[in-house]
Amino acid sequence: MQKYHIVEVHARDLIDFWKGNSYSGQEHLPYMSISRWKKDRKFRQAYRYCTLGSKSPFPLVTFYIGKSGTGGYAGGFSDGVTRSLVLLADGVEFFPILCGDAFTYNVLQCRKLFCSR
Repeated sequence: MQKYHIVEVHARDLIDFWKGNSYSGQEHLPYMSISRWKKDRKFRQAYRYCTLGSKSPFPLVTFYIGKSGTGGYAGGFSDGVTRSLVLLADGVEFFPILCGDAFTYNVLQCRKLFCSR
């Protein structure tokens, strides 16, 4: 049985982690400007869902971290990249993510990316 962790993370800290440790195919995203994020082909649709509020709850995003080939970490969104960009572009300070596995949870915890409000 797999154990899931839902945690709130500091948006800015998660972006900083993502910049230095991106999975292949996502490495350009954390460096893009908000105006570039908004030009993404799926951004407008994700934004529309975000504005529906309780009528259509915004789905949780999933984040994974694994070992990289250089011995460090590689992380990224396996589900919800565009939804995450919508939240980040809107200036959220923190947001909930689903840690894809216990390893991801432990790395984020060690890096002190969790919110403690």
